[in-house]
Parts: sequence; C-alpha cells; structure tokens
Amino acid sequence: MAIMGITMFIFYVIMMVLYGQKQANLKEASTDDFPLQLVDIDVDSKGITHGAYTEQKGLFVDWTKYVIAKGDAAQEVLSYTIYHSSSPWLIHKQYLYLSSGMKATDINELWKQKSAIVYKEFDDYVYVVDCENELIELRYSQELTQQQIDTVIGKIVK
Repeated sequence: MAIMGITMFIFYVIMMVLYGQKQANLKEASTDDFPLQLVDIDVDSKGITHGAYTEQKGLFVDWTKYVIAKGDAAQEVLSYTIYHSSSPWLIHKQYLYLSSGMKATDINELWKQKSAIVYKEFDDYVYVVDCENELIELRYSQELTQQQIDTVIGKIVK
C-alpha cells in the first residue's frame, strides 16, 4: 500500500513538472527558421504561409510547438510539437499519455522502427512518434505518405 502511494506521488510530481507550467503565447515568426516547413511535405503548397511558435523549458522536458497556416485567412494546415528530454523514459511516458484512449493505428514500420501511432482527430491526422530523447506530435490535414514521413524524420529527428 505504501509503495503504491509513493508511486502515485512520484507520478503526480512528474505530471506537475510536465504540465504545471503556464501556457505560453504563440509568437509569430518566419517559417524559414522552422525545422519542418509546409513546402517540405507539400511541394504543391503555394500562397502565403504564416508561422508561429512557442517554447517551454521544464525541469525534465523542454518542448517547442510550431504552427504553420496558409492563405490570407491563415487557416492552420500543419502543426507539430517537439518534446526533448535527456530521460527517454519521460519521453515514453509522454508518448503513452498522448496515445492513451485513442483509436490509434500502430505505424512503427513506416517510421523506421520508432514507436509511432496515428489517429484521426476532427479533420486532421495526428501522428505521435517516440524517438527516444525526442517525441514528435504532428498534426496535418492529410495522411502522410512514406516519402513525407521520411522527410519529417530527416528534418526533425536528431
């Protein structure tokens, strides 16, 4: 009983460290500085693109969220969050948290043996990929092809 209480307390502390920080506002930026740009996965993408990002530094996990919108109405097309940690088990816990309760499809073979899932949320496909010290959560309006997945791996995964 005491072990269970200690385990729950440690889990609670970890969740507070990961999620207890205030939500940062997105800052507008040129998408030229983003690791992955819309044109990288959609070569037919034409028109004005707008970018925004936010960064958070935590005790154990740092993350950066990038949002790319297209057109005059700035309709969101691509967004992705990259979580970094020197502790792979924390990244894996985040992966389990993001993938819990979803009707997800296991797509490890497409992501070169990394733990990866995809699920549909509203009109977007959401990809969650565990890359040991990094976790990628990518939202895109279309299902990614193998070539697009290879591009994402090449641009984001270090």
